[in-house]
Amino acid sequence: MAYIGKSPTVGNFQKCDAISVVNGQAGYTLQVDSVNVSPESANHCLVSLNGILQAPTDSYTISGSTITFASNLATGDVIDFVIILGNVLDLGVPSDATVTNAKTNFVSTSSAAGLQIKGDNTTAGTSPFTQTYQSDSAPEMKSTQSLFVRLKNFTHNSVNLAKGSNSKILYHVPAFSNTGQRVGALYFEPAERTYLKLNNPQDLYLSTMELDIVYSDETLATDLQGKTTIVLHIRDAKM
Repeated sequence: MAYIGKSPTVGNFQKCDAISVVNGQAGYTLQVDSVNVSPESANHCLVSLNGILQAPTDSYTISGSTITFASNLATGDVIDFVIILGNVLDLGVPSDATVTNAKTNFVSTSSAAGLQIKGDNTTAGTSPFTQTYQSDSAPEMKSTQSLFVRLKNFTHNSVNLAKGSNSKILYHVPAFSNTGQRVGALYFEPAERTYLKLNNPQDLYLSTMELDIVYSDETLATDLQGKTTIVLHIRDAKM
């Protein structure tokens, strides 16, 4: 809705509790629901005394939660009401039960951003805020890909069926230990050993062994943490 001139002021309007006049007393405490309140200034109050609106500063002043009239009041005087206006320079505090779902966009009926907070501490809708949760226990880190041991610098040959090409892969690494454990420090020893011929026409002298743990596409694996120990068994070839 449009307005001519300055838009109406929005603030937290409060009517103070009734004040009983004390003969010969000028200062009184302002309360709302028996709780002291402190207006921003005398200009933020509407004060009626004996049916007449009082002029701020001239007829009364405000200091904290105390209103002081320009002269002592006498028996028979009546403070009709004191209404406190919200701070006109700030947004002000909304009155109780005046902020609706439409104003906050808490309720979401679609995939659009919005959050509905329920009485059972659950939520519905999608939140535009980032939330962080801490697990009660450490999550299990499990590899989702097959791992293989590869010996790059020897004279053996194998076949990588995933790639359909020759390879230097020696063995498939199980995702569990001999005891069935799937996380933590794993130890696995096959019940039967698998041997590959090195195809060496004469004795081999070992100086280095280039061992890798790779995926089926023979890229280096990144699933393992800590130290990995690989034990190889080498024997004379059997005819």
